[in-house]
Amino acid sequence: FGVIKHSPAQGLVGLATFALVLLLAPRIDHAVLIGIGMGIIVHLVREMRVDLEARIIETTLRLRPGGVLYFASVQTLNEEFTRQLQGHPEAERLEIDLSGAGRLDYTSAVVLKQLADDAGAAGLEVRLVNVPYAARRIVDAVWGK
Repeated sequence: FGVIKHSPAQGLVGLATFALVLLLAPRIDHAVLIGIGMGIIVHLVREMRVDLEARIIETTLRLRPGGVLYFASVQTLNEEFTRQLQGHPEAERLEIDLSGAGRLDYTSAVVLKQLADDAGAAGLEVRLVNVPYAARRIVDAVWGK
């Protein structure tokens, strides 16, 4: 039961699966499949969260997203970037720092490019920095590098 203390969501999925095994016996295959489904849902909910560190240094707005940037989290990413850009009208430059990104898929690279293009059209100078090695191929393809 220590897992509940350290990872409540994982512990609850485990306990629920165990309870379902007991309740649905002899069809434990159904209980296991439901448990797998619950695990997938918990994983997706966790992965949709994007942490965004924003710092203004003189006239440069530095945005550093953290977490997994993929198709399910791009809406949050888009909203957070837009909120930060609107909140810092004094910014002349936008620096997107990807050093905190765990993974990055094609959809998130496209959204980042669109955000950068919109910021550029609004007069900001945009730089993409610290792209993780694993994401360079996708970013280079989308950003045209």
